[in-house]
Amino acid sequence: MTPKLCEPVIGLDVSKLSTGVVIVDAAALPELDPKDFHRAVLHAVPWTMRAKATEQEYLLTSADRMFTLLRTPPKFVAFEQFAFGAQSLRNEVAMVTGVLRYTTLANLCQYVCVSPMTVKKFAIPGVKQTERTKEQMLKAVYKNFGFDVSTHDIADAFVVAILAALTYNAVVKHQIQPDLNAAQLECIEAVKKVYPK
Repeated sequence: MTPKLCEPVIGLDVSKLSTGVVIVDAAALPELDPKDFHRAVLHAVPWTMRAKATEQEYLLTSADRMFTLLRTPPKFVAFEQFAFGAQSLRNEVAMVTGVLRYTTLANLCQYVCVSPMTVKKFAIPGVKQTERTKEQMLKAVYKNFGFDVSTHDIADAFVVAILAALTYNAVVKHQIQPDLNAAQLECIEAVKKVYPK
């Protein structure tokens, strides 16, 4: 029997001081029940930045980390779009997100951006959008996917990576994940609409 090749997909939740980075194996997902999606995780780490970093340090460190991450080319990269709620950090997050996206393209990798609403809807289906909190997200990621994590950045990056991997499987390999609910399938369809052609 031929062993399956690993198909890494990267999910990122970018913030100024702690960016969540999760890599999952898209090839492992079709054999897993959603409650076992945590078993597809290859790597999960926060990229932290010191609070007093200059803008140049912030951008150069972020680009360097992304180049290192992309040394083994992933099948796909996905970023959670940044929310506009935190006005004071919006410019910094927008700058670093732009650098990370450029670095991804410079390494000949495709990427997609996933809205925060889609991320939360996938993880916490059946709850009104206005009632979904960060604490609920942490609990839902553990309850629904078995991924025990203590930071919001990693929880969001995990869901972004899973959504990207499921979308990659649907678009490239024509595999639809069994055992997903209607809301989760809607989320995959939403990501498919922005998937690069």
